[in-house]
Amino acid sequence: MKVAIITGGSSGLGQALVKQYQQAGWQVIEFSRHGDSCSHITLDLARPDQVTAQWQQAIARIDVSAVQELLFVNNAGTLEPIERADHLTDADIERNLTINLVSSLRLIGHLLRDFRHTQCRKTLINVSSGAANKGYPGWSLYCAAKAGLENFIRTLYLEEPLAAAPFRVCNLDPYVMDTAMQAGIRAATPEQFPQRERFIGYHASGKLLSADLVAAALRQLAARPVLDQERYGVIDLLAEAGAR
Repeated sequence: MKVAIITGGSSGLGQALVKQYQQAGWQVIEFSRHGDSCSHITLDLARPDQVTAQWQQAIARIDVSAVQELLFVNNAGTLEPIERADHLTDADIERNLTINLVSSLRLIGHLLRDFRHTQCRKTLINVSSGAANKGYPGWSLYCAAKAGLENFIRTLYLEEPLAAAPFRVCNLDPYVMDTAMQAGIRAATPEQFPQRERFIGYHASGKLLSADLVAAALRQLAARPVLDQERYGVIDLLAEAGAR
């Protein structure tokens, strides 16, 4: 039995991954607020108190002893609010960092502990962003959370080879995708996001990647015999695939 656990699986990249892994015959579990498939478990990452109970619900669906391959994709996240740092409220800060960082780390912690001794191929892919390595005006919270999570994964990349039954770990930069998050970026005001026109240009010129294309690239990455980098970029993966 092959198992894929995907956060943010009700839309965008997560939804594409759920569909593709289900079609490939995997048992899929997806966490999100509004999913409606048989694989769905309702979880609001803004409520970290829900994480443990909903994770236990997921584990109850899996025969751990029968798992031949395990994939966890940390995909869920929010850009909101798009706003200058001096306009952010305490509630804005707490909600964004809880969704993008705290709850994600709690889920990953459960994953590592509950499957620590499982003797099968285990892969953890964190869907990161260019915002993890670069600041964008109006995205201060998103950039902070993505940077923190990416560096956490970098540390796991160093730690896991020391374990008896290690996880294969990496970050993935998905480039820019044609998703609801991108629509939200284009809807921001120039005051909220001074680089808005640049992203409108991506959309107008057809430079946004489809979620299906990025999902296929992630699946090819997860299927590699060895993950020998702590960070991959979808653009590079697509170029490699085209060169073959």
